[in-house]
Amino acid sequence: MKKLLFGFFVLLLMTGLLFGGCAPDEVIDEPIDDPVDEPEVTHPFEDVRVRQALNYAIDKEAIIETIFEGVGSPSSAPVVPAVFGYTQVGPYEYDPDRARELLDEAGWGDGFEIELFHPTGRYPQDDVVTEAVQAMLAEVGITASLTTYDWGTYLDTVIVPPEDAEHEAYMLGWGTVTLDADYGLYALFHSSQWPPANNVSYYANDEVDALLDEARVTPDIAVREDLYDQAISIIWEDAPWIFLHNEGQVNAVREGVEGLIHHPLENILAWDASIEGEQDLIIAIGAEPENLDPLKIMSAPAATVSEHMAQTLIYLAEDGTLEPNLALDWEPTEDGLAWDLTLREGVTFHDGEPFNAEAVKYNLDRFMAKGEFEGETAAVFAFLLGEVNEVEVIDEYTVRLHLDQVFAPIASHLSHSFIAMHSPASLEALADDVDVDAPVGTGPFKFVSWDRGEQLVMERNEDYWGDVPELETVTFRFVPEASSRVIMLETGEAHAIMAVPPTEIERLEAQAGIDVIFEDSVRVIYIGFNLQPQ
Repeated sequence: MKKLLFGFFVLLLMTGLLFGGCAPDEVIDEPIDDPVDEPEVTHPFEDVRVRQALNYAIDKEAIIETIFEGVGSPSSAPVVPAVFGYTQVGPYEYDPDRARELLDEAGWGDGFEIELFHPTGRYPQDDVVTEAVQAMLAEVGITASLTTYDWGTYLDTVIVPPEDAEHEAYMLGWGTVTLDADYGLYALFHSSQWPPANNVSYYANDEVDALLDEARVTPDIAVREDLYDQAISIIWEDAPWIFLHNEGQVNAVREGVEGLIHHPLENILAWDASIEGEQDLIIAIGAEPENLDPLKIMSAPAATVSEHMAQTLIYLAEDGTLEPNLALDWEPTEDGLAWDLTLREGVTFHDGEPFNAEAVKYNLDRFMAKGEFEGETAAVFAFLLGEVNEVEVIDEYTVRLHLDQVFAPIASHLSHSFIAMHSPASLEALADDVDVDAPVGTGPFKFVSWDRGEQLVMERNEDYWGDVPELETVTFRFVPEASSRVIMLETGEAHAIMAVPPTEIERLEAQAGIDVIFEDSVRVIYIGFNLQPQ
C-alpha cells in the first residue's frame, strides 16, 4: 500500500497536478512506469483453500473404521452433537481430487512440507492417527514430518504465543465439559483466547468474535442457538483445523470393582467405588496431569485426578444436569446482572479450615485476578467467568457474583472442574511462583503423594461432608503406552484402565472377569493449523 501511494504521489507530481509544476499542454518525454507490488510469499496455511484442501484429503471414515474399530464418528462441527448450540455443518467428505484442485487454485499444486506435532498416550491411538494423516496428506503432495512429545512437554511446546511457536500443525482434542457451546467455541476460536489460553491456531475472525460475544450475554435460548449456528458455519468454512473425529470413550474394569463413574466428560471417578475384598483402587490412565493449580490446570487427566480432592460449587452429572455440590442453590437477580449462591454449611477443607463465603471469594478472585489479586496473572481459563466483575460476601454462606452483563452460561461454567475450591490457607502458604501440586480441597479423598512420571496417591477423607468413601486409597498410575495399560489390567496390577486401544476391545470383551465400558464423549479430536506463521 505504501508503494502504491508513493507511485500515485509521483504521478501527480510529474503531471503538474501538485505544486503547479507542469503545464497541461506540456509533453513528458519519458514514460512513467507504475510501480507494481511484488507478490508476497506466504505460508500455505494462510490460504483458506489450502486448509479446506487438507480437510478433503483426510478419510475420517477410514480412520474410524480401521483405527478405532467403529468407535467414534467423523466431526460434523467444532463441538459434538450433545452440546447446546451444536449445529451440523459437516463432515468434510473424503475427496482427494477436490483437495488437489484447491491446492492448484491456491498455487500450491506442487505440494509443500510441514511439521506436525502430536502427543503420545494422551488420546486414543494418537500416534497411529497422526501416522494415518501423514500418509493421506502424502497422497495429495504434502509431506508432513511428525514430532512427538510426552503430554506435559507437549502442552508447554504448543500452547505458546505465536512469536514463540515452533509448530506448523498440531494435534489436540477438546471436550466441551460444560455442555454449552460457549466453552467449546469461545475458548478455541475467539481472538482474545490466544495462548497462554487455548486458541492455539491463533484464529481471528471479527465476525466470529462478535457472534460469540453476543451469545455469551443473550439469555434467549433460541437466539443463542442461532448465533452459534452462524459462528459454527463461518468457522467450518474458514477451516482453522482439520476436523477429524468425535472421540468414543472405552474403559475397562476388573470384576469385583463396583461404583466407578465413567463420565462422558472423559473422567473416571472413584468416590462411590468399592472393590470386593480390597480397599486400595489402582486406575491406569494414559497422561499425567500437567498441573493441579486452578490457575494453570488445562486437561482432562488433571481434572480427573483433581475432582477427587477439590470440588466445584456446582456438579455436572453424567446425564448433563446441574446438581448442587458446594453450592446448594444458585439464582439470578431480577435484572440478571448478579447471581446469588447459597453455600453448603458444615464443610471443612482437608486442613481443617472452614469452607464459607470468604473462601469462595478468595478462590474466585484468585482465578480471575480480581479483588486482592488485581494485577496478578489470571487463570488460563479465566474466560469462564469473563463477565464477573466482583465477588461479594453477603453473609457466611451466601455469595453474590456481580456481572458486567447478563452472562448466559455462568451456571454451567461454575460446574467446571478447573474452578474448584482450595483452602485459602494452603494457597497463601505457597511461595511465589510455586504451583499447587498437593491440593487441599473439600473432596472425598485427600492428597498423599505425587511421584512424577509414575503415580499420584490419595487417601479417604474421614471427615468428608458427604458419604465417606469405602475405599481407603485411590492411586492413579500414568502409563502412556496403551498396551501396557491392558497388560496391567489383565495381570491385576490395575483395577481399571482408561482409553482401551480399539485393537484390544474384542479380546478383552472375551475374557472372563473383565468388563469393557463404552461411553459417549464430548471431545473432538483435530489437527490445528498455525495461522500466524512467523
